[in-house]
Amino acid sequence: MSEKAKLTDQDLIKLKKNILETQADEIELMKRKLKEMEKYKEDKN
Repeated sequence: MSEKAKLTDQDLIKLKKNILETQADEIELMKRKLKEMEKYKEDKN
C-alpha cells in the first residue's frame, strides 16, 4: 500500500522507505526459516 502512495513530505518518504526495507528483510528471514524447517523435516525422515 505504501508503495502506491504519492508522498511529498520528506519524513514520510523516509518512513515509507524504511517500512518497505524492513518488510523485505522480514520476508527474507521467513523464507530462510521455512527452508531450515523443510531441511529439518527431510533430515528427520
